[in-house]
Amino acid sequence: AEVIGVWAITKREFWNLIKSVRALIIILLFSAGSIWVTNSLSKVSGQLDVKEYYASLRLLVLIFGFLFATILSHSCFNGEVETKTIRLLLTKVSKTGIVVGKMLGVSLFWMVCLTGSFISVVGKVFRPTELFIAFSTMAYFNSIVLLISVVTTKSSRSNFIGLIFALLLPGLGLYATLTTTSPLHFLQYFFPYFYLLQGAGFMGVPTAFSVLLTWVAVLLVKGRDY
Repeated sequence: AEVIGVWAITKREFWNLIKSVRALIIILLFSAGSIWVTNSLSKVSGQLDVKEYYASLRLLVLIFGFLFATILSHSCFNGEVETKTIRLLLTKVSKTGIVVGKMLGVSLFWMVCLTGSFISVVGKVFRPTELFIAFSTMAYFNSIVLLISVVTTKSSRSNFIGLIFALLLPGLGLYATLTTTSPLHFLQYFFPYFYLLQGAGFMGVPTAFSVLLTWVAVLLVKGRDY
């Protein structure tokens, strides 16, 4: 019964996201942005290769992924609390199931969006490892957005905090990763940028971080009454 409840939450969250024009807008933004970045790079290098398309898609996810995740999902949990619908959900599934279902639904949405973006840009030259890199990065970002939505009680606050994070975290993460002499260099291990530089085989670490952050969100929710 719990599995059925989690799957119901997953489908509900997925369809709430996918049925709007936001999914199409994201695919178009990633696709158009990737083509523009790639064409700009090709003018500098004098050549155009599928590797450059993948690099541009990866860059867009790393820089703007958190922003898109915040815009789409900042109220994924506290929105249910504000509208009191969480009480209805709790009659059908546990608190853990709600949080896990929310995360799975958002993850499924991004898998569809990223797959659509990659196929629209690179066509038949599709590399699953590149999709995994992008998906792992977005899972990391989405878990932070979910945690913020659990910690804050109002969607307006989670939106504001999420936007601040979206502006600061990419810069901080890239700075900590690329500046070896900085006292903040140790922070590189907490961002996906470091693992991306190590190769696709290390991108399981950001995914593990997303699982850990989701578990923290579960613990916080289980300690509250709604």
